[in-house]
Amino acid sequence: MKIAKLSLAALLAAGLAHATSLEEAIQGTEVEGFVYVKEVWNLDGQNSDTGNYSYRVHAAVPVNDVVVAHIGIDNTDDNETLNVEQAALTYTGIENVKITVGEHPIMSEFTDTERGLDGSWGIQNGFGITASTTVGGVNLVAAFFGSDNDTESNETGTSESLQYIHADANIADLFDLSIGYLNTDGGESYGNVALDSVISAGDDLDINIGAALNVREPDDSAQNSNTLVTAYAGATIAGLDVEVAYAQTGNNGGSVNLGGDNSRADNAFYLQDINIDGRADTDAWRFTVGADVADNIRVSAGYLMGEDDNNNDITEGKIAVDYNWSENFMGQAFVSSYKDETVVVTGNVDSGTNLKVELRYNF
Repeated sequence: MKIAKLSLAALLAAGLAHATSLEEAIQGTEVEGFVYVKEVWNLDGQNSDTGNYSYRVHAAVPVNDVVVAHIGIDNTDDNETLNVEQAALTYTGIENVKITVGEHPIMSEFTDTERGLDGSWGIQNGFGITASTTVGGVNLVAAFFGSDNDTESNETGTSESLQYIHADANIADLFDLSIGYLNTDGGESYGNVALDSVISAGDDLDINIGAALNVREPDDSAQNSNTLVTAYAGATIAGLDVEVAYAQTGNNGGSVNLGGDNSRADNAFYLQDINIDGRADTDAWRFTVGADVADNIRVSAGYLMGEDDNNNDITEGKIAVDYNWSENFMGQAFVSSYKDETVVVTGNVDSGTNLKVELRYNF
């Protein structure tokens, strides 16, 4: 352990010893981020969710040719507190290896996929070390860090140590394979494997298929594993997208999703307000269709239906319009309506109809 610490210290010292001047660093700094606002109105007369906003600002400052300093702030945890999302150094002085040390979003080391316009990564964020490389066409990422995120066994909000391994590769130009494994010091472990494929069947026709298995092993050996199996098939025809997807959960419930992977199939199975991940003994289908009606306008609709082993039904419908004013300025408005018989509040089945408008500007 002492050797590892000395090696890491020596590595950083070697990079900082040849730091560029402040003027050169400022000239090479890259700044990016976004500002996001949303308004949600409950059309059933219940409480509306208005006045929400979030932002993220990230600056990459070159220290020298092989070291980059990352500084990032946000408030994307749905409160007005300014959070230090990133305070890290990335070292690329070893051929085909990238090492990041400090506070950073771990999963973003291998995916830039965000869930929705609000910029929620659905990922583990924390202080630690992440190393990535590519070997024979396989992208490998390993991380050891203290998580800032809550987990099933860590509901107090305190940090716990996590170890994560990820690998992804394109197999014979036919499909993308993604594998992830996360272990916590609380005894829990999460794993997923996903396959995604896009098949070009003509100039204007692409066929999309994929499937994933997510497993969670709880820290209590007396409990059984929790599982989430998902699969989808769809097609894109000259700007028209259609897709059907299926999900099935194990008999224990509990979230099994690692989050952040760039596979569509392994992400949480939801439409808008209803999420299948975390439910026990539930089967669900999701149908979506979308079309570009103009260069900057897209209309889409979706329907989700499911049932648990007690014959409780889950349904949700959604109609949305996306509008892009420019490459950096975009918005969405949609109406969604859901009914969840598995949740009963003061004698009434949980249901609701919401109108939501959201805007995002990237810079």
